[in-house]
Amino acid sequence: MSDDERPAGSDDDADDQDYEDSGEEELEPTPEPKKVSLTTIIVGVALVVVVFAVIVAFFIHAVGSSHGSGQNAAQDVRVAQTITFTSSGLAQVQVSVTNSTPDTSNYLINLSVTNASGKSLLDTATANVENVDPGQTSRQQVPLYSITKDNVQGAKVAITNVLRTPSS
Repeated sequence: MSDDERPAGSDDDADDQDYEDSGEEELEPTPEPKKVSLTTIIVGVALVVVVFAVIVAFFIHAVGSSHGSGQNAAQDVRVAQTITFTSSGLAQVQVSVTNSTPDTSNYLINLSVTNASGKSLLDTATANVENVDPGQTSRQQVPLYSITKDNVQGAKVAITNVLRTPSS
């Protein structure tokens, strides 16, 4: 291609001048990687450990406080082992909640009902007990829709989870 045929702004002439006839491109040397001192590594690891410990401590405090799920909230709940039936034949069990916190609280309680051997799950139920004042006890009948007079013999009711939250 002659110079007259090249588009304006073409820098082919400049490229021709940058390389020698050897056909090899000249490369810049790669810089040496920076060395990281052992002290820098130790300080970095220590910082990560401290941040992790602070996060874990925060969550332990949040769950172990007067509100939240876990052992503290479950200690506030009792469930009767006697399943009763309404006049219409609906099975139910009584749940009692005594608020041990200094604040009015709500409770979300999950129950399971198993057969006498404990090997077969017969039913699950959820109780929502709201606005329990400090030191007060609230009782609630929880319906058990899968329990009948035919399968109730020896049935065992257990608390599987309790979530306590402050009332708003």
